Amino acid sequence: MATHESQDEQKQRESLATFHDFARNLGEEIAGRGLTEEELLAELEATKREAFEERYGRRPEQSPKTSPFVVRSLKLPITKLDILEAIRESRERF
Repeated sequence: MATHESQDEQKQRESLATFHDFARNLGEEIAGRGLTEEELLAELEATKREAFEERYGRRPEQSPKTSPFVVRSLKLPITKLDILEAIRESRERF
């Protein structure tokens, strides 16, 4: 068992070392290009968009003002007490 754990630990150390090498090389490349954080983020966003379009085709334009979480409200004759009562009833059943 100890051998198995040490093999897992060794794999984890190797993976972490690989990641650190990647991060260091990426940082050096970014610094070498003289990119600011904002420029890097803009470039990453453009690359992400290009990769998406290459794979799936052109994405329909989305309005930045519209969130997918915006939901029209409904005018229903339900009160807070009705909601609380429904919750109590569902808890009693389950």
